[in-house]
Amino acid sequence: MSTEKRDSMRRLKVLILPSSYPSKENPVKGIFFKEQAEALNQYVDVAVLSVDIIRLNQPKKVIHAKRKSICKENGLLTFRLNYVNWTPKSKNLSNKLYEKKVVEGYEEIVKIFGKPDIIHAHISYPAGYGAMILSKKFKIPFMVTEHATFFEDKLMTKYNNYTTKVLKNADYYSAVGSNLKDKINKAGREQCEVIPNFINMDKFNLGKKSQIRNHSNIFNLINVSVMTDKKGIDVLLRALHQVTYDKGYQNIHLNLIGSGPEKQKYEHLSRELGLINYCTFHGRLNDDDLVKYMNLSDALVISSRIETFGVVGIEAMASGIPVIATRCGGPEGYVRDKVGLLVEKENVNSLAEGIIEIINNYDKYDADSIKEYVHKNYSSEAVCEKIMDIYKKLIR
Repeated sequence: MSTEKRDSMRRLKVLILPSSYPSKENPVKGIFFKEQAEALNQYVDVAVLSVDIIRLNQPKKVIHAKRKSICKENGLLTFRLNYVNWTPKSKNLSNKLYEKKVVEGYEEIVKIFGKPDIIHAHISYPAGYGAMILSKKFKIPFMVTEHATFFEDKLMTKYNNYTTKVLKNADYYSAVGSNLKDKINKAGREQCEVIPNFINMDKFNLGKKSQIRNHSNIFNLINVSVMTDKKGIDVLLRALHQVTYDKGYQNIHLNLIGSGPEKQKYEHLSRELGLINYCTFHGRLNDDDLVKYMNLSDALVISSRIETFGVVGIEAMASGIPVIATRCGGPEGYVRDKVGLLVEKENVNSLAEGIIEIINNYDKYDADSIKEYVHKNYSSEAVCEKIMDIYKKLIR
């Protein structure tokens, strides 16, 4: 982004309203919202209003949790407001309480930040709904970025009345993937632009692949995911069995990074399939170790049943490696020829064939070209540029 453009937007004030936000107890919850707010704070003045429910099944938090705090976090003015929902079975009363707390939080943060020019909410409900309440009460334009895999299954069913109002009243809508955009269009919102998640390019770009790759004759695959059913690890393991045993590709190894409720089940399945020598479950890794494994890999596999985006695919490409991904809603938006390939979801044969195709045609994937593609489209600079263009439209 040019210096002139950055300076012209410097005084703009943007209030970010996330549906979840990282905390000491859960440092990864809502991490994308925090990272985007920090990136935007380089170009405009950003404040974050995090309104979070303390549930009755969290007795320690009900008793001990700090209800309010305001401070600078990595340069971001951040106001956290935690409250107990005493009527969780009443949707109407719960929503009224949320409305009250959002307004309360807004009135607190503007004493320091001043009145924002724009409110930017992440996820239609509850944050989008909260932004709508603030927009109407204080006459401020608001936009919503949708990230939720549960948009149709939850937001448009359990919270349909509230979500529909947000879809109707938002001044601007964006979605992190084309599949999610289609769902928003289907729900009645005609205007919706795809604005992807971004990554820190420097974090994953450690150097030339030829300098850091493991020079053994093993082809190293990597999968990074929370091990739940929707990630399709069972399909991936069965595809790996087919590649190694049925197709005879013995010089291959799959590194599975991540933990989750289904991890033991998948470990058991790998033993049943005779894959002990062909895959390793590493559990959850810290960022430095994840980057190391990514850069020592030859290709990433996304085997998910559903994704709104799948940022791990972008992280892999920032490392210079191609991506094999299922058509699960997110990767279709960024996996192109020469950076990877798409296969059918929940299809063992299709995934196995995709793995074999990548192995047999690996020379066609140029690490530097893959990195350049990511930098041009998914770096923080590229994504912030798109968001800033929207902000300019909203204040005209």
